[in-house]
Amino acid sequence: MILDAQSVSAGPLAIIHLPFKLRLGLHGNFVDHRDIENWQRRRTPGGDVGPLLPAREPLPWQKLLNRAGNGVNGAH
Repeated sequence: MILDAQSVSAGPLAIIHLPFKLRLGLHGNFVDHRDIENWQRRRTPGGDVGPLLPAREPLPWQKLLNRAGNGVNGAH
């Protein structure tokens, strides 16, 4: 779930359904909006980082789990 930290009681802004199970825990990042704008500029086709591309295959550690028969993040 994505929440607005300044109005958590309003409920989630978005809910994302992942194709694998996440381990229990809290994850989040808090950044200044100027940093976001800077990254948006850097991610443009002419920027020094370049555009963001979607993953084409599982990460190496996910492949290892799948080969071991444990599924991604321990999901079966």
